[in-house]
Amino acid sequence: MKNRIRQYTQSGFLKNSFVTVFGTIAAQAIVLLLQPILRRTYPAEDFGYFSIFLALTGIPVVIACFRYELAVMLPRSQKEADNIMVGAFIINLFFSAALGMLIWIFTDPILHFLNVDEDFAHWLPAVAPAVFFYANFTLWNNWLVRKKKFGAVNWLKLSRRSTEGATQVSLAGWQGGSGLMLGELFGRFFFNLVGVYFLIRNGFSLKFIRYKTIVRLLKEYVRFPAYSMLPTLLNSAGLLLPAIMFNRLFGKEETGYFDLCLQTLGVPVMFIVNSLSTVINEKLAQAFRNRESVKGSIVRIAKNLILVGLAYFLIFSLFSPLLFGFIFGDMYTVSGTYAQVLAFTYGLRLVVFPFAVVFAALDRIKEGSIIQYIHFLLIGAYFFVETDNKILWLSGYSTLEALISILYLLLIFRGVKNYENSLKSL
Repeated sequence: MKNRIRQYTQSGFLKNSFVTVFGTIAAQAIVLLLQPILRRTYPAEDFGYFSIFLALTGIPVVIACFRYELAVMLPRSQKEADNIMVGAFIINLFFSAALGMLIWIFTDPILHFLNVDEDFAHWLPAVAPAVFFYANFTLWNNWLVRKKKFGAVNWLKLSRRSTEGATQVSLAGWQGGSGLMLGELFGRFFFNLVGVYFLIRNGFSLKFIRYKTIVRLLKEYVRFPAYSMLPTLLNSAGLLLPAIMFNRLFGKEETGYFDLCLQTLGVPVMFIVNSLSTVINEKLAQAFRNRESVKGSIVRIAKNLILVGLAYFLIFSLFSPLLFGFIFGDMYTVSGTYAQVLAFTYGLRLVVFPFAVVFAALDRIKEGSIIQYIHFLLIGAYFFVETDNKILWLSGYSTLEALISILYLLLIFRGVKNYENSLKSL
């Protein structure tokens, strides 16, 4: 038994998982620790604009490389991986340039659609470079992960968050919340510089980059843009559109309160989901390879998650206004009120989303994609709902998100049940 424990603790998987989780925690800790300072430094209106800016960059960034960033991990040859990364970088460059041109041409219609003041116009030119810089990060990240340079990946995350936070604090007096936007942009630019440094340090070179090789590999992995771009774009839009929708109905100040609510609710869920997904995926992959039952493992994990989700729900539903007011300032008790409405939905996500890896493990990617389409259609339909009652709107939004989580859960259970039945027939 001791030998098995020693073997496990010394395994590369455990070490790499710990390094990755530590980097994620450290980067998020910088964000969370700075929030009480930034929320007292910038007015809520500035955060309202900032959340819209992040939505405008977050939606297109997931397709800026045409999903070829995923293909960097696949070739056996490192030279081919290098060529794919360069090809994806070129695609990102042209995509971001085209996006910037479209924003410049359609500035007035965009401002009208977003229902923002003309003050927001000076934020729009930053959208395209922000997309370009962050899409590059996904390339550098996947290339370094392929090389098992997890420490370098953590430095990328930390360099971004520390530079971003320092800039936002130092530029607090800038008009219209420009300090928030410039901090975000400078943070993304800086981790690009750090990323290039780590690429070169770990052996990347343009010496073996060939145009014909890039074209051949882009054709070989064309399934990534063909099958992944649209579902991923719709999923990103479904997650980020609510900030734009909320601003259209209730204005930038209320959107600033809503933004803090989503951040505070989302960070613990994201951390738990990302951490457990790795563990669950490893357990499922091993069980499926050996044609073993997974029911017992899933039930045990689900029971623990239900307890955590229940505690999460009770804390936020009962104490959110008090906690938000104490940590972020009295004006943000409004965010706490919003969090009370959304607490059940996010608690449900905490229970369900760690099991989303089941779709990939069971080769049921199409079912996962269908849920993304349904999610987008529901959110898109909700875009046309108009009301001046913020709590009523949040209740409807929370209900839609809860229904999507329940649908996820039902499909996951069905997939596991079918797998268990297949074992009985052997």
